[in-house]
Amino acid sequence: MSYKGMTFEEAEKDYNEYKQNPNDYALNKGQAYYESLGYKSLMEGVLGEADKQGTGDETRARIEAFKKTSQIKAFGFIGVTFGSFFGLKLYSESDPDGFARNFPFFM
Repeated sequence: MSYKGMTFEEAEKDYNEYKQNPNDYALNKGQAYYESLGYKSLMEGVLGEADKQGTGDETRARIEAFKKTSQIKAFGFIGVTFGSFFGLKLYSESDPDGFARNFPFFM
């Protein structure tokens, strides 16, 4: 039994890799595809193929927008997390007994 040049065991292994982590599977397959076309990385391949199709500027703009929003989200999350811990620290120092009553799992 052979499909796309794979034996049954190879296909089963490939499917199990997909089931374990679909995101990594897709990234690895994309990386392998663009390396087979001669590109060094997935991103270089995506941009190279977009340039061939004439949509390179659009693709670059979408990638930059995605990176910018991702960084804003990351810094926001980090800020909220540190702010929360700093607030808990201030609360625990200002009223240790109240802190122990309200947050027993920290003690």
